[in-house]
Parts: sequence; C-alpha cells; structure tokens
Amino acid sequence: DQGVRLVGEDQPYRYEVANQGQVNLTNVRMVLSIPEGMTFVSSTAAAQPRVQGNRVEFLIGTLPVGQRLSFTFTLRGTRPQEFLITTETSAAELRNPSRN
Repeated sequence: DQGVRLVGEDQPYRYEVANQGQVNLTNVRMVLSIPEGMTFVSSTAAAQPRVQGNRVEFLIGTLPVGQRLSFTFTLRGTRPQEFLITTETSAAELRNPSRN
C-alpha cells in the first residue's frame, strides 16, 4: 500500500529485481535516493544497507539467471508534502543502471 500517510507514520515500499538475462549478474546494488523531508527507518533486505544522509545503498551481490529477489524498506515522512523516491539498480555486467 503506497497511499497517503500522516507525518510521522511509516511508509513501506516493496523492491524487486529479476535477472531475465542469459548471464549471472554480479555486484548487484540498489541505491535509494530519499528526498528531504523523509527518513530511512528499516529494511528486510538480507544485509542492512549503508545509509549516508539521503542516500541508502543496498548491496545485493550475485543474482543468477532466472532468479528474482525482493525485500521491503520503510521510510517516514517528517513534514507534510508529496514525496517522490527514486532507485537505481546496477550490476557489473550492465552498461546502464535501471532507474525507477
């Protein structure tokens, strides 16, 4: 549920990545950019992310062909506003990262 939340309420987001290619993806990482007015709360990812200000980096590792991985991360708004978060997923074998 990505609906409206009151200031101070947690907002969970689901992240999913899939390897639909023909080679294993290595050094897979996702960088979450959080706008001013939101804070990182927690994650269900296997490894806890590295949080540096409004940048949160998740080290995913290797994603074999055909594998799908998902986890949730939770953010909290600290002021009333409409927020847009962005993610960028990259791997050693990809020329361009995927941005959402």
